[in-house]
Amino acid sequence: MSAPAAREAEPREPEPLHAEPLHAELQDGAVLRGLLVRAANPGRLVLLRTPYGASRHLPEARSWAAAGWTAAVLDVRGRYSSDGVWDPYAREGRDGAEALVALTAQGLGGSGILLAGSSYGAHCALETSLAWGRAPGVVGVVAMVPALGRWETAHAADGTPHIRDRIGWWAEHGFGRRSEPGLQTSELDRLTALAEREGPEAVFDDERWRALWSSPRVPPAERYGNAVHPLLAVGGDADFFADHTRELEAAWGGPVSSLWGPWGHTLAGGLPPGHPDREALRPAGGLMGVVRRWARNPARTVRLRAEGGRLITTEGHR
Repeated sequence: MSAPAAREAEPREPEPLHAEPLHAELQDGAVLRGLLVRAANPGRLVLLRTPYGASRHLPEARSWAAAGWTAAVLDVRGRYSSDGVWDPYAREGRDGAEALVALTAQGLGGSGILLAGSSYGAHCALETSLAWGRAPGVVGVVAMVPALGRWETAHAADGTPHIRDRIGWWAEHGFGRRSEPGLQTSELDRLTALAEREGPEAVFDDERWRALWSSPRVPPAERYGNAVHPLLAVGGDADFFADHTRELEAAWGGPVSSLWGPWGHTLAGGLPPGHPDREALRPAGGLMGVVRRWARNPARTVRLRAEGGRLITTEGHR
């Protein structure tokens, strides 16, 4: 009895939501690297840039791809896999706009580009929007609990310095290519006391740290008044950047929508399981489900608020 004929191997389907390497070369030759997760119909692109390592954002990228947006996650200049020197808040607008040029040259984002991020990533998205201006392609910006810039992260809206918080962040993320373990409480106490005694500039002997404290405040209307892209600002009542988020909403020159709730800097995921306002977001697919629903039609302005166990919607924010 003869052996059955060998069957020709059928071509394998690509792994669903597979992450592939991504690079974007900037005008000075530096290369930003990260990951790309393609949607089934990859015309729309969401760009996420991060100082925390692209792989950390892979679940978020896959959720965007599952919703129909090809997701590009790039490490910012000087962090993790990207070239260059890390200088927080120094040139994210220029780098972001040049990265968009490189990505569109690779055939990405032909049906529209969304700039999105939280905290430092929101700063990247906002600054890229301002640098991109009226050039075609960008359809909207999502800024979640945004860290707007040097002055805004170092100070409350009333000018009170955020000394302890900034020492902690910069010690962990501000100087090296990769993040370091957080400071022990005793060391954070010691450095905070030093800053209060001798001034915050005395804490770290680094020009980038000194620039944080010497940078002037730019009035929000001056900084954001010429913005043109639709914005979704996601703020938390308990977030230490809440007042700056409200200033961003008021100053942004393009159409503005908002989503607010009782959460802090970790968004709705930081609320206790079963919290009524966390549950209020569940029918829409959670907070990110609400964000992606807005992204389908960014020009429609809406005010959203999770409160009292309900998601309250008011049309026509601004």
